[in-house]
Amino acid sequence: PGTTLIFCNSIDSVKKLKAYLNNLEVPTFQIHSSMTQKGRLRSLEKYREQAKKNKLLGKSTVLIASDVAARGLDIPDIQHVIHYHLPRTADVYIHRSGRTARAEKEGVSVMICSPEEAQGPLRKLRKLLAVKTSNENEFSKRKRWQKTVPQLPIEPDIVKQLRERSRFAGELADHDLVSSSLKKEDDWL
Repeated sequence: PGTTLIFCNSIDSVKKLKAYLNNLEVPTFQIHSSMTQKGRLRSLEKYREQAKKNKLLGKSTVLIASDVAARGLDIPDIQHVIHYHLPRTADVYIHRSGRTARAEKEGVSVMICSPEEAQGPLRKLRKLLAVKTSNENEFSKRKRWQKTVPQLPIEPDIVKQLRERSRFAGELADHDLVSSSLKKEDDWL
């Protein structure tokens, strides 16, 4: 439960993930660069309203965004940042993760990656983030943190139970996106 901001590297991924989570009955909102500024602001306002309601009920509210939301937007009380795709640069990672734990509040930043990504791009990202400072104690803490990226505990039994529901939600999301695309084409004609 709480407020979550999920970052994707592409607009298509934002749209598909929104449809997928909506099929799983998770209230989601989206912002990305192909939306007009007015559309982004409207979506953010709806997100904030839903987050207030859900906070009282102990439920979750999710905002899915491209990197357009990584900088310059004030989105208060983000409790979780999820990097659905690994960020392209260390700078983007820092700005994305900086959306949570603001104003002395706590927050969590999580990266989702495959074993292949963990061997290559994630390792490069950790190296870039391990910056030496003049304070040796601070450096040793950072270095230790960079070497140990804990994995989230995942219960295999729960994953088994959710796999079919997830597959079905994915198929529905694909269908929703195709239907939406066809509707736009018909409207244009």
